[in-house]
Amino acid sequence: MAESTEHPSEQDQDPKKRIQVVNLKGTPLDEYMFVDWLRGGRCRIVGQYNITQEPHLNPDETTSQKWVFDERSLVWTPPPFYMLDGVAIQLDSNSRPDVETFVSANSFEIMGYIKNIAVSW
Repeated sequence: MAESTEHPSEQDQDPKKRIQVVNLKGTPLDEYMFVDWLRGGRCRIVGQYNITQEPHLNPDETTSQKWVFDERSLVWTPPPFYMLDGVAIQLDSNSRPDVETFVSANSFEIMGYIKNIAVSW
């Protein structure tokens, strides 16, 4: 469980593009992911879901609102190409824009993998 003063969809100072998950019918979900890093053809994708807003008691006894969400990550090697609308697209796994485009096009499936990662504490 993670928390933040900003909704996971909001861009912050970090240049990592937030990708909204879209289901198979094309409906945007309140779930987000981003490509955290790329190294040697591998990448780390962070998914954020089950997003709710809850009151938070501050040390000075005032109350503020915090966003609370589940967050998991997947370290993965992107494929050399993928199909999008019947067209084969070559993917440069060392290119952030290429990998982000692939993640965006396959967001629902990738988020499914991320949600099913076993958590051990």
